Amino acid sequence: MGASSAWRSRSSVRVTRSGSAGLATTSALTFLAFLNATVLNAALPTLTAALDVSLEVVAWTVTAYAAALAAGLIAAGRLGDSVGRRGLLGCGALIFALASVACMLAGSAGALIAISSDGIYMRPGAVIGAATPVDGQGQKASEKMVSAMRAEFRAMAEQRGLDPTLAEAMVDESVEIPGVVKSSW
Repeated sequence: MGASSAWRSRSSVRVTRSGSAGLATTSALTFLAFLNATVLNAALPTLTAALDVSLEVVAWTVTAYAAALAAGLIAAGRLGDSVGRRGLLGCGALIFALASVACMLAGSAGALIAISSDGIYMRPGAVIGAATPVDGQGQKASEKMVSAMRAEFRAMAEQRGLDPTLAEAMVDESVEIPGVVKSSW
């Protein structure tokens, strides 16, 4: 009787609405993680061409990212055991959503990375294009957006000990730098 009653008690467990919601949330977040990895892998040919490196170099970068993610999962699992899985999952989803929105709203991520770095390595004959912020249709962003980006670039340049006027000129075509670039206005 013991084995058969244990079987009956397990089979009579019903899925509640909260259980369904948890399953749906977990499935959706797993899908986002899968989508993130898929997009990165789909971008590999573009990355190799844009950076003029071999596929092996980019593959090692992706492998390092995966290793860091795996190491973070171990710590996150322990933290989830300590503070609760639901709260940690919700916090992680919120951070992911906010980071995604920040990436979407970034006026010129490449230029900001360039001004933030210690150096830029380019192949011979390479050029850096304009970094003027644009809207969703590819048109120059509003003056308010350009002004905000100009202030952000100025602050980053000052923090890094770089010429703030040069940093402003990266995002605002009206900034003139004598001997380097004339204002296009």
